[in-house]
Amino acid sequence: MSTRFQPRSESQKKLAAELGQQLHIDPDRILFFPEPWLPPEALTAIARQSDKIKTLDEGYQEFIPSLNQVAHHATVIDYKGRTWGRSGIATVDEHAEVDAHVLAAGRCISAALTSAGVNPLRPGSIVELSELPSPEPLDGDEVANKNKELRQIHLIATQKGLIKIIEVPGEKPRRDYTEYRMRLGQWFKGVTTAAGFDHLQRQSVIEALNRLPDVDEFAGLIDEESEAS
Repeated sequence: MSTRFQPRSESQKKLAAELGQQLHIDPDRILFFPEPWLPPEALTAIARQSDKIKTLDEGYQEFIPSLNQVAHHATVIDYKGRTWGRSGIATVDEHAEVDAHVLAAGRCISAALTSAGVNPLRPGSIVELSELPSPEPLDGDEVANKNKELRQIHLIATQKGLIKIIEVPGEKPRRDYTEYRMRLGQWFKGVTTAAGFDHLQRQSVIEALNRLPDVDEFAGLIDEESEAS
């Protein structure tokens, strides 16, 4: 079922106005999910203003029928020849106003630019493109990204009530992954761990989890450990 965008909060209105002024774009084109989002053509045009980016390519990757998702992939190459590639996922009919392919394209471009250190739409980061640092890719970059995405998966699953925090007086809180593993098994043909998933599959899990309702307004405050799912 498609949904319409919620009214912007005051902080989102302020951020959109600041970004619009800085980047010379219509603030109404900046959407929130709740993270800032721009249509892919606008984000690509902004990125090409940077003196760091040599090429930015984006295209359709695949359809994920089990979750009714579309995947797009973006690749960024800077003038030092360093390459960053990221996938973006959107659910078909996720929002009434924006096509799923457009959502996915914008998300993968944003993710690729963020990896390269030149994304102008990071929440709370109002800086000039030329001032953003381009990080040196490390041998462990993909491992670090995998661990980051797994932590994100666990945090969202906790917010959605699939991972439960079990508190026993006098003991360290423990996590119950039962419902989380059951849901993964339903989505991925019996696979109950995301530890072996590739980047596209992890992004698919994140998108699917984000479509579920929150059950605990304080769950997002939990400092999730980087433990294998």
